[in-house]
Amino acid sequence: KLVPGSVHRADHMEEGVGGKGQDVAISLSCLVSDKRKMDDDEEMDIALAQFIGAGAEGEQVLSLLRTNFCLDDALTVRPEAKLRTCTTIVGSDCSTELVEPSGSIQQDELDSLMAKVHAKCGGGDNDAS
Repeated sequence: KLVPGSVHRADHMEEGVGGKGQDVAISLSCLVSDKRKMDDDEEMDIALAQFIGAGAEGEQVLSLLRTNFCLDDALTVRPEAKLRTCTTIVGSDCSTELVEPSGSIQQDELDSLMAKVHAKCGGGDNDAS
């Protein structure tokens, strides 16, 4: 039981990604992986447009996406702001989530992501606005 003011020792820990777009891309990568097992001829790539914050936590998320789900970072922009970490404490009858504040995305970072998306979609140098 989670008791404020007490020390709690975890018996299990997992790391993962939890952004909504990342969750969709991971789900699609699993479906594509299953489809490839049935039909090797069809090539399906998943493009994930995302901001991954600075720091070791951001590197860990990129590594998980590349290694576990074969998602590349072609449409990833690394803003100056540190990646927000969310910690979920799961008990036998409830869970508690601790969410760090997130930094702001700067206009040049947004412009960079939009330019990458437009280039991927064949839009070339079109204005992102």
